[in-house]
Amino acid sequence: MRKQDEVYSRNSNREPSELSLDGGPRPAQAVATIEEPAGPTFSEQAVAFNQPTESEPSTGAFSIFPRKDITVPVAKADAVQLIAEVRSDAHKKLCDAIRSAPDKDTRSALKARLPAVTASGVFSKRSATALVKHSGVLIADIDLDENPQLLEADQFEAARVKLCADGRVHFLFTSPSGGLKVGFKIKATCPETHLAAFISVRDILLEDFGLAPDEACKDVSRLCFLSYDAEAHHNADAVEIETRAPVKETLPKWEAAPRQMSVGTSP
Repeated sequence: MRKQDEVYSRNSNREPSELSLDGGPRPAQAVATIEEPAGPTFSEQAVAFNQPTESEPSTGAFSIFPRKDITVPVAKADAVQLIAEVRSDAHKKLCDAIRSAPDKDTRSALKARLPAVTASGVFSKRSATALVKHSGVLIADIDLDENPQLLEADQFEAARVKLCADGRVHFLFTSPSGGLKVGFKIKATCPETHLAAFISVRDILLEDFGLAPDEACKDVSRLCFLSYDAEAHHNADAVEIETRAPVKETLPKWEAAPRQMSVGTSP
């Protein structure tokens, strides 16, 4: 087993998967044997998309999608509901299978079966141009491929502990594939201000934690798959990230100002 596959398994907070994954090609029927959780789904427990406003989450609402291939949301929820869902075992079997899958293609196929949210807002459909209201939240994906130091167990745990102790981290949980999902409160109302806030969050993660977030998180409509992490972290009182002004390079005075020559005189 490759070191990365060991990490996927190690970060799942569980016993080995009940599925038989021997490293060979997975039969199609093996993927289909994962039972769906009993009881109401996340979408059913959350607020129906067209219900009256008095039933909506109080703040920071975002849209829920049953699967990746469904582009119209079915419900709304907030960070409290999201973390409660991740801490439950609703998606444990599927996440176990993803984290112990023999290859990336199998992981991707399984992950596509998970429900997902657009954590940065409520949308009429899954498109940056269809943003109804920004949630004031941005999730930064810390993938193992882009942060190979996290393949070491002690490095992964140290990063997690440091992030959870930081007052700017709104929530954190292990992703379906074994990386980290880190939520921040941001000042954003539209795709443009979301992008500016992402740059600030990216700089914080790089400078303060040595972690590189996935650049795709700059997309306000980016999906976040639900996951399983019994120890998911949530800080309702996290400090909102201040969007940093872009750094402008300044030229020396002799380069910034064009030379002027007096008329009628020699240079």
